[in-house]
Amino acid sequence: MIHRIVPPTVVLICLILGKALFPESYKLFAAFGLCFWLLYWWISGAVSLGITSLIPLFYVPLTGIADFSEISQRYANPVIFLFLGGFLLALALEKHELHQWLARKMLYLTGNSPRSKILGILFTSAAMSMWISNTATALIMLPIAIQYAKEQENIGKRALLSVAFGANIGGIATLVGTPPNLFLAAYVREQYNYKIDFITWMSIGLPVALLLLIAVGVILLQGIGNETPSNSKVESPPILSANQKKVGGVFLGVALLWIFKPFIEPLLGGVSIDDAAIALGGVVLLAVIPDSTNNKALVNHQIIKDVPWDIILLFGGGMSLAFAMQNSGMIDLLIGGLPTTNYHAIVWIAIAAAIGIFATEILSNIALVAAILPYLEHIATKTSWHFMILAVPLIIGASCAFMLPIATPPNAIVFASGKLRVSDMIKVGWKINAIAFIIISLSCYFILEKMGILIF
Repeated sequence: MIHRIVPPTVVLICLILGKALFPESYKLFAAFGLCFWLLYWWISGAVSLGITSLIPLFYVPLTGIADFSEISQRYANPVIFLFLGGFLLALALEKHELHQWLARKMLYLTGNSPRSKILGILFTSAAMSMWISNTATALIMLPIAIQYAKEQENIGKRALLSVAFGANIGGIATLVGTPPNLFLAAYVREQYNYKIDFITWMSIGLPVALLLLIAVGVILLQGIGNETPSNSKVESPPILSANQKKVGGVFLGVALLWIFKPFIEPLLGGVSIDDAAIALGGVVLLAVIPDSTNNKALVNHQIIKDVPWDIILLFGGGMSLAFAMQNSGMIDLLIGGLPTTNYHAIVWIAIAAAIGIFATEILSNIALVAAILPYLEHIATKTSWHFMILAVPLIIGASCAFMLPIATPPNAIVFASGKLRVSDMIKVGWKINAIAFIIISLSCYFILEKMGILIF
């Protein structure tokens, strides 16, 4: 109860005092109040992310920071529609159980040795998490890992950890893989008018994800050479149904358009195709193609109800906070108080990666990103390093929480199986966190430099 009352009460008192004592700086007081209120509720979880993210819509106009029309535009960022389209496509896969078919097919092909099974679960979880939520991925893979745990405790624990770690890492590889990736894309589009498209992010995220998967695989396979082979084997999945083929075809088409868009656009006379338009076009197509079993559409209004609207509203809230900070002069004030030490880029990258990795162990990754990005922007401005040097390692690090059950939904799901102790996760997780810190720091430095996107 107290966590719901404290922020608005403190903000109201500050606004009254600010108006009375420092009327010329009232907007600045208001911006600091908005920042405090949003961050308090986002981090504490006292009020849902979505409801909290609506605060700027009434707060900003009432305090005179900006008009309602200006602040409401932040909730219609094109990247928000990419997230919406991507999630609707993922829900279509889940509705027709195509994701389960793909999981079983990949595990069937990996073999029956203990090493093969652990690596199969790890890479299958990662591959699925590139396209559907890490929560759904973990729920699909959990029963298979539990079966291994029943047969052999040591192998089973590693299999369970493979589910969580693979689901966490896979989302790094694609723009739609996890909300923090999309939040960054929305942020730089809003603040810098710079477009991070699907292939651009994949050029950064996929190499990092592969390196992390290799490192995790090596750690999980340590000491497993003399284990007795498992008796269980995943059976080959049945032939794809007609509906699964239709949904799979649309999804494959969308993915190919995302990847080959740079080569397709010149053939269309230079017309720019937005990733969000491709995703939403795929959703509309699924709503037109008939279901083979009942002649209705492959998807209907039901999938709209399953969209994580909290996250979508959080995107808008985060963009609104950044806009309010800029419009009120808060950013200029913060920049003036920042240290001027101009360390080498690798130092700032390492700092950002460490914040992402270790703070996410106890904080929601999307709330952390929404809170930290504006401050990284100020640091980048003050130190003359480009914003992306700090933002990319933070975003990737925010998907790399491997130590605690509360850190990510996949961690919580495998821990809830009852087959793992907290000490089991910490014993392996701290090693992976440390290696992830090194991989992210070095990879981001060399990849960003090689791609030439350190300067917009």
